[in-house]
Amino acid sequence: MFWTTSRHEHAALQMDDVASGLDAGLPLAMLGGDDRDGEQVLAGLLQRRDVSLSPIETSALTAAWRAGRAPVALRRRAQARRQQARFLRGLWTAMRYPLLVLFSTVVASFCTYAVVGHLWAVVAVVGGLAFVGLGSLWVWRTMRHGGEGWFRLPLLGKLGRDLGEIPYLETLEALYAAGVPLPEAHRAAQATVPFAAVQRRLAVADRALQQGRRLSEGLAEGLGLHPETRSLLATGEASGQLEDALLRAAERRRAVAVAATERLVRWSGGLLYAAAAVVAGYVVLSFYSSFAALRWR
Repeated sequence: MFWTTSRHEHAALQMDDVASGLDAGLPLAMLGGDDRDGEQVLAGLLQRRDVSLSPIETSALTAAWRAGRAPVALRRRAQARRQQARFLRGLWTAMRYPLLVLFSTVVASFCTYAVVGHLWAVVAVVGGLAFVGLGSLWVWRTMRHGGEGWFRLPLLGKLGRDLGEIPYLETLEALYAAGVPLPEAHRAAQATVPFAAVQRRLAVADRALQQGRRLSEGLAEGLGLHPETRSLLATGEASGQLEDALLRAAERRRAVAVAATERLVRWSGGLLYAAAAVVAGYVVLSFYSSFAALRWR
């Protein structure tokens, strides 16, 4: 569901439409809301418009409704959904041609089985894809539940840390902007981080906030976020502009993560295309060599 661009684009359109209606002063009932939903009226309204929300979005919209900042929160969520749709579109564009070549090779291997007499190409393709899938699952589980060793992985280490920061920054900004006290907002945002190692580092900042110290002090002690993020938040907190600093930090990490992911996808797509070309060449050569052998018997 969250891997389809159409769902993200539909969600963004609906969020913008609700924000526009609220700014125009339209009653909730006319927009599709139900007062019986209480503080989760925005979540209920969007679900009735066939929009599936993540837990982060539900929490942010609930807090924004409570603080009277619903239109702003809806437009920011819509912007984030459009960015996700652009990223997924780029991912599919980079991978679809190599996948098409592999699929065509498998079909050609079946079609030439009577001449070639084996299905080594199919075995190679299926085995290779299974190996990549299982390897990716292992890396993901290691990043989710393991220690900090994965920080040192080429490409994936830095990308994983950025991807771990983004939901934290987005949730913290949404809740803090909606009037939630910073210690409570930080704890809720920390829970959205998908990687255990990053959560443990952010726990240092949580203890600092519970002791009445600044967020930037706890982040500096725990090294929980990227140095750029810590610098932005320290400056924003000192000047009383923490909300704006959180927004700019989230946008910066998102831009860096998207660029890194695009590089990884191009690299992976190139390897996949090279593998597809090798397998396709093997199928063609096997067919013609077997055909020639049959002809000259």
